[in-house]
Amino acid sequence: MVTFAGLSEADERSYKPPARLIQAPVAQVTEASLARARRHKLIVQAWTVNDRATMDLLLAQGVDGIISDAPATLESAILAAP
Repeated sequence: MVTFAGLSEADERSYKPPARLIQAPVAQVTEASLARARRHKLIVQAWTVNDRATMDLLLAQGVDGIISDAPATLESAILAAP
C-alpha cells in the first residue's frame, strides 16, 4: 500500500493493479489510500487491528475487511456498525 499510496496523480491514471485486493497494515490505511483504492475498484483489508476504536473507525470509513487477533471485539464492532 505504501507504493500504491505514494503514486503521483499522473502515475495513478496509468496504474494497473496487479491484484483486486490490498491487505495493508492498519497504519497505512488512511482516508486518502482508501479513496485511491476505491478509484481502482480494489478491495481493502486492514491488519492487525485489535482495539475497538480503530475497528469502528475503519468500518465507518468503509474498509472491506479487518484482520484481528481479537475476534470477539471485531464481531461486536461489526454487529454495532450501521
